[in-house]
Amino acid sequence: MSTLDDVHKGIMEVYKQLNSVIDDMQTLIDSDSLYFSPLYNATYCIDEQTECNIYDVYDDMAEWAKQHGYDAVYDIGCSCGFQGDFFKVRGIQYDGIDMAYTPQYVYKNAWNKYHFNKYPFDIKPVPNSIAISDFCIGYFGNDEAKAKQLAKEFDTVLIGYTNEAMIYSVYGKYFDVNPVKGLHSEFFLLKRRE
Repeated sequence: MSTLDDVHKGIMEVYKQLNSVIDDMQTLIDSDSLYFSPLYNATYCIDEQTECNIYDVYDDMAEWAKQHGYDAVYDIGCSCGFQGDFFKVRGIQYDGIDMAYTPQYVYKNAWNKYHFNKYPFDIKPVPNSIAISDFCIGYFGNDEAKAKQLAKEFDTVLIGYTNEAMIYSVYGKYFDVNPVKGLHSEFFLLKRRE
């Protein structure tokens, strides 16, 4: 019988292998100027659908959430939600939020939820939860409304790869904003002001 640690190692290995294939395909594209060719389109689709290029980022986020005692995460801009596996193996409920893909491409299983909707909307998070977002909040507009909604529903938000100036100027109205050290990439921890 597999342990959660075995499952986690297996997930990481699959992500590494897929990322290696994506890198090899990208090298071919670069060397032969094949941009916008079928190979380029296939590479882009695999990379976008699986988010393999950021498996280590989500693994770090999941470990951070576990170490800080969160029971649930709400991933705003989750693509297809494959990265939910990293939270699942740590016993953390994962809810993905996106509307970029049609529902048949969404990663579905019994433990995660996928909200096919454009944020902001009422999430009604479970107690002891955190909102997370990697490379979404701060890039797709309507951030004043997103900041207000996040402050209404979450005490804590973890945001990565974003527009730093906008995080401080817009989200800083509702949250104390602090850079997070020790994660794979640049993240900001937002704590709601009382």
